Amino acid sequence: MLVGTQLVAKGHDFPDVTLGVVLDADATLRFPDFRAEERTFALVAQLAGRAGRGSAAGRVLVQTLAPDASSIRFAARHDADGFLAAELERRRALRYPPFSTLIRVVCSSERAGAAH
Repeated sequence: MLVGTQLVAKGHDFPDVTLGVVLDADATLRFPDFRAEERTFALVAQLAGRAGRGSAAGRVLVQTLAPDASSIRFAARHDADGFLAAELERRRALRYPPFSTLIRVVCSSERAGAAH
């Protein structure tokens, strides 16, 4: 049994892992970031890549409150091309990068009125 944070899923080769479990896989979908779907897909897909690398087959269980989220569905099917196409279409419709440019302006001051 291998227990860890999402760092376990990122780039390490653990031999003979036959079961991977993602708890609360949709937590990253609740982040206020236009890349949330992409990050969720990457996390689930990366963990799935850790299981079954040895001689035994692997299995991945995903616990989610949003099983219909596109990132979860595409990751479950190992469909990176489908995810990319759907994500680019969503970003085009919402005018998110790479179809636009976003900037962030932060104003701060020790006095409340000065930043305004």
